[in-house]
Amino acid sequence: MNQPEPTDQDTAYHRLAEALLRLMVSVMRSGPREIGVTSSLTLVTLDLCGPQRITELVSIEGVSQPSMSGVVSGLERGGLVTRRRDANDRRVVLVEITPAGRSYLQGRRESGIVALTRLIALLPQRDGKALLATLPVLQQLSAHAERQDLGLS
Repeated sequence: MNQPEPTDQDTAYHRLAEALLRLMVSVMRSGPREIGVTSSLTLVTLDLCGPQRITELVSIEGVSQPSMSGVVSGLERGGLVTRRRDANDRRVVLVEITPAGRSYLQGRRESGIVALTRLIALLPQRDGKALLATLPVLQQLSAHAERQDLGLS
């Protein structure tokens, strides 16, 4: 089947997306890496969505149940999450982020902010101002992506 030829706008969006992805990877690599990406994403999900069943985490993170059980066990050993019984259905076990887990996430966020701020500071002032002008659009895009990741849109 023939694909339509990309437009100049498609090509520009592709280049922008590639640059943003490379920037995200660079920032992620610059931060603390005591735990893996799936573990970090699981903590973010628990922080944003509250306590979850392992089956819900499997669906959100896109991993197998045995893999998620291992992730949760590792996070639990590290004191970043706890498991507890659901008050409404004692058969259900919920995974919940702990204060230490929230503290770990805050440290990762701060590390990323510092890394990005240092990179932005390297730009000529004119380019920094141009990037700052995109802030409302980036915030809107980020909020949309977060809702989509969590199945809310």
